[in-house]
Amino acid sequence: MTDLRSQLQASLGGAYAIERELEGGGMSRVFVAEETSLGRRVVVKLLPADLWGSVSIARFRREISLAARLQHPHIVPLLAAGEVDGLPYYVMPFVEGESVRARLAHGELPIGETISILRDVAKALAFAHSKGVTHRDIKPDNVLLAGTSAVITDFGVAKALSDATESEVGPLTSHGVALGTAAYMAPEQAAGDPATDLRADLYAFGVMAYEMLAGHAPFAGRSMQATLAAHATEVPRSIAALRPATPEPLADLVMRCLEKRPGDRPQSADEIVHALDAVGGTTSGASVAPGVAPSSASAASLGRGRAARIGGIVAGVAVCVLALALGWRTYAGTRSALGDEIRSIAVLPFENTSGDTTFDYLEDGITDHVRDALNAMPELTVKARSSSHRMKGRDAREIGATLGVVAVLRGTVSHSASRLHVTAELVRAADDIALWSSTFDRQASELAGIQDTITRAVTRRLHLRDADARPGGAAVSGARGTTDSDAYSDFLRGRYAFDRFDFVRAAEALQSAVARDPRFARAHALLAMAYANTPTLGVASVDSMNALARASAERALTLDSTVVEAYLAESYLLTAEMRWADAVKPVEKALRMDSTNSEVLFTYASSLSFVGRIAEALAQARRARDRDPLSQTAVGFLAYVLQMSGQYDAALATARVARDLDASNVLMHQALGFLFSFSGMPDSAVAAFETAFKLNPNVWGGRSNLVFGYAVAGRWSDAARQRPLLERDPPGNSPHYPRMVVDLAYGDYDAAMMALERGVAAREPLFGVLTLACDPLLDPLKSNPRFTALMQRLGARACPATTRWPITTHRG
Repeated sequence: MTDLRSQLQASLGGAYAIERELEGGGMSRVFVAEETSLGRRVVVKLLPADLWGSVSIARFRREISLAARLQHPHIVPLLAAGEVDGLPYYVMPFVEGESVRARLAHGELPIGETISILRDVAKALAFAHSKGVTHRDIKPDNVLLAGTSAVITDFGVAKALSDATESEVGPLTSHGVALGTAAYMAPEQAAGDPATDLRADLYAFGVMAYEMLAGHAPFAGRSMQATLAAHATEVPRSIAALRPATPEPLADLVMRCLEKRPGDRPQSADEIVHALDAVGGTTSGASVAPGVAPSSASAASLGRGRAARIGGIVAGVAVCVLALALGWRTYAGTRSALGDEIRSIAVLPFENTSGDTTFDYLEDGITDHVRDALNAMPELTVKARSSSHRMKGRDAREIGATLGVVAVLRGTVSHSASRLHVTAELVRAADDIALWSSTFDRQASELAGIQDTITRAVTRRLHLRDADARPGGAAVSGARGTTDSDAYSDFLRGRYAFDRFDFVRAAEALQSAVARDPRFARAHALLAMAYANTPTLGVASVDSMNALARASAERALTLDSTVVEAYLAESYLLTAEMRWADAVKPVEKALRMDSTNSEVLFTYASSLSFVGRIAEALAQARRARDRDPLSQTAVGFLAYVLQMSGQYDAALATARVARDLDASNVLMHQALGFLFSFSGMPDSAVAAFETAFKLNPNVWGGRSNLVFGYAVAGRWSDAARQRPLLERDPPGNSPHYPRMVVDLAYGDYDAAMMALERGVAAREPLFGVLTLACDPLLDPLKSNPRFTALMQRLGARACPATTRWPITTHRG
């Protein structure tokens, strides 16, 4: 194959555009490409030429299809597979971030970081193994650090190659290519034992963990043959001796993973996850993680001499200690089963099984009061609404692994005539064992009573103290707030619409709620939030909506001064009125009342960013994301703040995560377009802007973003075609915003400054959403004294430019 790249491109067709070849691809040739339909980067990996003729393409594709079905947050998915001239290839997303191998180039890792990475890897292995897929090549090179998470790449590829060759021509090792990597290969895998199973992955996991803690692999510096022999016959030096600061349970776990016999290792990745969770909570190095026995290898290396001298006495003591330990573990396990050790939970939307979508609002609504009531208990961590909603219908083990919770509350709801049929169950995530369950068949007006019964049952099952207030004595703002069942039903409809950015429909439902119960404070507060957000959709004026929002917020606070939504609404409308310094204050009040509410944390981060307090905003944005890790709003805003702080690699990785949570969201494609623009990736920027425009041409600057993207890519003829069309588009309620963007693209900075000043003076909504003081889009204006004066009038401190302006030439 004289021109492999051209032939590969021909095979890929128009779906992917190859950009370049990466060096250091190991046994594969690796190319970076762009997936043209979505504007995202991928890698295409091809098998080496010396495997031609030895691999059954059909078998390889059949085996790799199993790995392609894996969908897990800590596994890089396989997107496609094919062949070029008989040479198999496969396609995976391009992950921004370094590998664990790159991190190890600087020496051993901190113990806390090591535990975090190992936990992510173990969760991925547990999930894949549960689906019958093994990796067969776990090593630092195949673990990538993406943002704050570790992800495994090339999952199942080595296994697919093995199964595609052994039946026809013998194992690949006979061709000089190791299936797996010698330094991380389990003895049975190296020997070509056909009975090799998932425990080979656990051995490789142990080798990698050893290297992360010690700074080198167990048998580093030896030839491949010598290394394989050592794995089969030699006991590695104990981690406890090499790095005494390692917690004893962690050191024991690593050495147990390195046992020669598969039966002596942990028998599942789930077992490793539980052990690492216990290590994370260990405060004394003297304890042993539940479920993890000390390894025979480390025990032998540390205690052989003493055992020889006092063997009989030690044996007797060991029997007593073992009996006590087993008794304690049985007792502890029983207490855990009863709920004493469960201190984190996800409350999932109850699935609407009635077949009538008009009752979908009950899916969220049935859990509304339950989640808020449980969240009021200081002993319990409750995952936020958005993340829980995205896990609906998933297996409890997957929910626990993804959200990092120990228990899951889930159920169903159906509505017929005037009755509700509700099932509810509390399950332990680790093993899907039900801790409590119940069925309710009640009148629809008894929804509140069902919620209270579920809350009390969960509280008792988890042995939690009743809590009517958060620390500090503030009343819980999540209280239901009405005894009118119809008003509460309207409120739930409004909340459902608000969560889906349908602010107009949300306002209609909430108006009905407060008409039914004028003293329903929480409904007044959420109505204020709906009013305040409506102008951001491009409809209605700020002045008219803010007048309504202020009246509703004031009414809510008059009725109940602890309703946090009212303070959030006040912050929104002050931001829209360009009173940014004032907008920080009400959300600070909300934060004092509810410091764990992801919506409060997100709004606080947003208000801080408007006044230029980016470091503080970043800390709060991370808290909001951690509280609600599957919320596209929380994850997407974190990416935006990372961008404003100049952390472009982390911003890109985080923005891609947000985009993948919902690829139909126009805003995330636009955000990626600007990130690509300022990261030196013009083609990707254009693709992102074009995707956003196809999804909805009238949102958040619409066509002006296309003009900007074409200017970044130097495609001035395309920009020139779009510019006059922009003048014919409906102006919406922020006409100066697209003009400013186009003026910036063409280098007419005086005109851009004038558009900015006029848009702010008119309080156009888009100028109350963009973080004007720190967004790099406005970098060319930051040296203008008029920009500095404008920011001062708004109560903001302008940030310095964070990157090189991406447009080098312009044409009028």
